[in-house]
Amino acid sequence: MNKYSVFIVSVFFVLLALAGFAVAEDRGDRICIYKQENFKSHEQCYRPGDEVSDLKHAEISSIRVFGHARATIFENRDFRGRTMEFSADIPDLKRVWHEDVGSLRVTSDYVSNRERVYDPENAYGRHKPYPSSETIEEGVCVYERPNYQGRFQCWASGTNVSDLGSASWRDKISSVRVFGHARLAAYKDPNFRGEHILVDHDVPDLGAFAVRSSGNWNHEIASVEVE
Repeated sequence: MNKYSVFIVSVFFVLLALAGFAVAEDRGDRICIYKQENFKSHEQCYRPGDEVSDLKHAEISSIRVFGHARATIFENRDFRGRTMEFSADIPDLKRVWHEDVGSLRVTSDYVSNRERVYDPENAYGRHKPYPSSETIEEGVCVYERPNYQGRFQCWASGTNVSDLGSASWRDKISSVRVFGHARLAAYKDPNFRGEHILVDHDVPDLGAFAVRSSGNWNHEIASVEVE
């Protein structure tokens, strides 16, 4: 092999290595924030384990989620005040969060919930463990108190959670906000069993809906499917 051929082969492997590095970087779990809606303007990204204690001077209008990252945003600096947890893209943060973002904590979603995304095209089972990024334009947000108050969590359409205990939400949902054409199927028992209720519009108080066995739907949901 002459020197020219060796050079060409060397360049080829260097380019191949760089391409592999780029793919690996693209697949990394991370949260990216943007100053404009729909993920426009300069992006600033954070990985699981990162914490930003002061974002009061940052203008955040949209947030994108990659891989298994999960973000918790706080109303005030130093991780205080109202919180919102999410693991799906939010192209317009003002639709679900009406305060400024004071601080941010990034963790991993994978350990706590391996089965959150429903994939009807997957021939090997109901859930796929490595979802691509979704958008909350089609999805729901659930709240711990009536009238969309207190701690809350958003899920994109296609999300299934067979046991809300894994996400610290079992028997803790009081109100639901619906986005786009999404619909929430909520079940009284884990694994999508027991009595269920279908929610296709905003519900400020689940206590207004009776459960046939007893009581009402306030703090009675143990598993969910977001269609």
